[in-house]
This record gives sequence, C-alpha cells and structure tokens, in this order.
Amino acid sequence: MSTNGSQIKTYAAPEGVAVADAFLIYARSVDSEPWIPVPTYAVDVAEVNTTRNEFDKHPISVASFDMDGPVEVQVKYTLNKVQSAAIRPKSLGIQAAIDGDNTITFSLDRPRDVMLEINQDNPNGGAILIERSENIVVENVTSLGATGFSLTTGEAKGVSISGYRSFSSHGNGDGVDLFCSSDILVENCFLRNSDDTIAIYGHRWDYYGDSSNIVIRNCTLLPDIAHPIHMGTHGNPAKPETISGIHISNIDILDHYENQMWYQGCISLSAGDENLIEDVHIQDVRVERISKGQLVNMRVMKNEMWTTAPGHGIRNVTLKDISLDVTNSQIVNPSQILGFDYTRKVENIVFENLNIGGQYIHDGMEKPRWYMVADLVPMFINEHVTNVKFILTK
Repeated sequence: MSTNGSQIKTYAAPEGVAVADAFLIYARSVDSEPWIPVPTYAVDVAEVNTTRNEFDKHPISVASFDMDGPVEVQVKYTLNKVQSAAIRPKSLGIQAAIDGDNTITFSLDRPRDVMLEINQDNPNGGAILIERSENIVVENVTSLGATGFSLTTGEAKGVSISGYRSFSSHGNGDGVDLFCSSDILVENCFLRNSDDTIAIYGHRWDYYGDSSNIVIRNCTLLPDIAHPIHMGTHGNPAKPETISGIHISNIDILDHYENQMWYQGCISLSAGDENLIEDVHIQDVRVERISKGQLVNMRVMKNEMWTTAPGHGIRNVTLKDISLDVTNSQIVNPSQILGFDYTRKVENIVFENLNIGGQYIHDGMEKPRWYMVADLVPMFINEHVTNVKFILTK
C-alpha cells in the first residue's frame, strides 16, 4: 500500500493477478505533484462468435484507488495512437483531454466507476482481418480508405495474399500487417498507405506466438509516411518471441518520407520487447527515391512509446542486390545498425552487391585506409554490432 497524504491511496497488485501494460495510469491531487502510479490489472472479457459457437476473448485493463478529494487522472495508452477518448457513462459529463499521441487526462470530483473508451473501442477499421485461421487465400482484392490496418493476420497459418491493392489516408493506415503468423505468402501487391506498407510483428493485443516462414515478393510499395518494410517492435517480454525465416524479394520502393528519426528506414528491423529477429533474407530491392529517411535501419532497441523492454537481438541477416537511386532523392540520412548493449547485439549481417547511386559498396573498394566501408554508404554501426560484411559477387 502507498499513500500521498490523505488524498490518494493505491494498492499493489494482489499475488497471482496479471499486471496489464496496455495502459499506464497515474493519479494526483488536483494541481499538485507528483503523479502517483496506479497498478493496472489484466482482465479478459468476451463476445459471442456465432460462427465458431464459442466466445472471443479480448483483454481489458482495470485499475482502482481510494480518494477523499478531487483528483486528476492521467492514462498513457502504450499500444497505439489515441485518436479519440471518451469517459463512460456519458451521463457523468466527465471530459477527457488528449495530450500528444497517447496520453489522456481527466478529473474526478469523487469516487466513481468509469470506463475509458479509446478510439471508439473499435480495434479493426481495416478491410480484411484474418485471425486464428488456416489455409486462407486473398486474391485480387482492392481496399480503399481503410481507417486502420488494411489487411491484418493474427495467429494465422497458411495464408496466401496475391494481387492485393491498398490505399489509405488515416492514422495507423498500414498496408499488410502480420502478427504472430506463419507460412505466409504475400506477392504481386501494390500498397500505397499512410503508415508502414508491410510490417511483421510479434505479440500485440490478444495475438501471441512467433512469426516465421514468411515470403514477400514481387510487390510495389509507397508509404506516404513510415516504413516500406518493417519488422520487430511489438512482442511479449514475459514470454519472448522470435521473428525468423523471412524471405523478401523483387520489391520496388517508390519513395520513403518520414520526419521522425525513430521511424526512418526503407528496410527496418527493430527488435524490441525481448524479440529475437533472425534468419532474414532480403534480395532485389530497388529504392527509386528517398524524399526524407534512411535506406536501412537495423537495431535492438527500447522505444518508450511502443515497447516495454529492449529486444533480445538481431542475427543472420542478408541483404543482397539492394539499390538506391540518389538522382531524385532529397534528404538521405545515414543508415544505422545499432545493438542495445553487449548482451543484446546485432550480429552476422551481410550486404551483397549494395549499390548506392550506381556505386557498389564493398570491402575491397578503394577508400582512404582510415575509413570504414560503412562510411561510404553512409551508415553508422555502433560498438554492439559484430561481423558486418560488404561483399561484391558481380
């Protein structure tokens, strides 16, 4: 039990009760400091699935504290951006204010039972949702104006997506997002989206498990913001997951424009939440233009907004025949390969026939003897990265 004078009293989570991390909740007496953290518990609720004759469970977060005067409550939503927030029941007349991308504040004048509803409590908003399903074919479908992830797989296996065309303009308007899925084929797609065009993730929401054996080929990608190709970030620190066996080939990236340094990279591997990313082969990727961003961003990281723990590592990645046309590019920031510390490393990375503006970058090229080959990309590689090779086989 912790106290703050006579105003607020919070209680530690009871033994055996799961602690939730989707919402970080704080309370304080009105206009006073500091904020006091309020433990949040994970609880499943359910709705009927009439096609499977069972309940679909999904998690919510529950928190409580004692108060004997007016308080302010601050809630940080860790899973996504907050587009809207409402306090229910509406009859109480409590207004929620959104601060930044993911923080909500509201006031209570007395103890109340209230529900905070994020983004109208509508987790989908996309065009196609494939979850806990096997042997699914999506062929020659066009999605226009999805208000969430355009096509999502969650805990799916044996999915073939071909000829999918997606166009979006909303926040979080990703193209194809694969969560905890395996044996997936994505091919012959055209994706122009308002967030990552292709993303491969681990755990998020009520999806759990590894992502493996994923083939992405013959696609054209144009994200108006964020990454053309992204993998990692989300995972399950309590039971770490692996993203492995990823094969990406024959990809045209028409442009990459992203203002935020955290989210740059035409090819982005971001191990967070104890994820391990390994055995990735990316080949024949042609980047026509970078308006603002990086060619490659590969790192083991902890992002305070989107992760709760650093990643485990990245290893055994080959990037073959990757080219960048700099003729029409504008702000091309240096690529980055960053390990987190000496135990959470990036290792065994091969660039084969890397072509920047018509010049192959390789270990045998002419350069000042005190230069690193990576300087000619340019690319920054930190001290927690081992065994990076630039080879030429043409």
